[in-house]
Amino acid sequence: MLQIRLFGKPQVICDGTDITPELGNKGCALLCILFLRGGDYYAREKLAAYLWPDSAASAAKYNLRYTLWKIKKSTDTGEGGRSLIKLDREYCCIDRAYDYVCDLQTIDEIDPETRSADELKRACDAFGGELLEGYYFNHCEDLNELILSQRIYYEKRKNRLLMKAAELYEQRDMLPEAVGILERVMEYEPYNEQLALRLMMLYERGGDRSRAIRFFNEFRNRLASNLEIYPGSAITQKYAELKAAPAAPEHRNRRCILSCRYHRRASCPDGRHRRRGGEGDDRAIQQICRTGARRRIPCESRVPAPHFHASFLRSENHGRDIFDGMRRLAYRRAYARMRR
Repeated sequence: MLQIRLFGKPQVICDGTDITPELGNKGCALLCILFLRGGDYYAREKLAAYLWPDSAASAAKYNLRYTLWKIKKSTDTGEGGRSLIKLDREYCCIDRAYDYVCDLQTIDEIDPETRSADELKRACDAFGGELLEGYYFNHCEDLNELILSQRIYYEKRKNRLLMKAAELYEQRDMLPEAVGILERVMEYEPYNEQLALRLMMLYERGGDRSRAIRFFNEFRNRLASNLEIYPGSAITQKYAELKAAPAAPEHRNRRCILSCRYHRRASCPDGRHRRRGGEGDDRAIQQICRTGARRRIPCESRVPAPHFHASFLRSENHGRDIFDGMRRLAYRRAYARMRR
């Protein structure tokens, strides 16, 4: 079984043995060109011109014959002389009947219209990096341009597959998965307004309006600082709608006598806060509060507090006295429970 990985650092493994060093950089580039051809025959003269453009014609043909021989020798199964590459005097190609797996060919065969979202996401994870990542061939301008153009092509194909996966997740109301995929695509297309608008709509649909507003501000600053342009009318209108939308309903009684954990039900008409201590604890707390001349303490009901609300620390006159008194009371209650 031959395993060929061309995305990321190229690697060729034959029956568990890494034969990449034997093939060399030019051998990996040759395999990449043939797999990009899709199994069709490729002229050996053109391959020699790609890989050894500065060499004489006879030297380039010799180098190509030697590289093809190394690939044939390393992948020969010994059963009838079958190897990965089929050769004749003028052309060569990949033998599709050979037992191999290549990540490039697997990605080319993916049809996004017939695959599920999970399959598309796994296929995109198999990319592993750019095509022939880190490879650059001196004095081979045509080969370098071919590799660069194919890197761009497969990056766009990867983004298309991810966008299709996000669409399928969105149809199944799996919003966190869809948002994660679109944020991943946004890293490669940071100036795509349609993608940014789609992300803002998903944030809003998930109930996170503030996140959508922050994302627009970041996107607008990115366009202004890097491209010196401003967002279009569609995404700007969406931002205005988010800003004009009413805020989430808040606690009706924002001024409570005690903290979220200890104030009485009578001070909270919504009934969101429940008294946890007994009557004796409430009376002790009320006595502590008299040190502050019964001044009311702000209470944010939506912010959970393990012991005391942070508003105690922000009180200018009597917050520290109340905080110390509440802390002493909590310690007394804890010691009482330990003694039981």
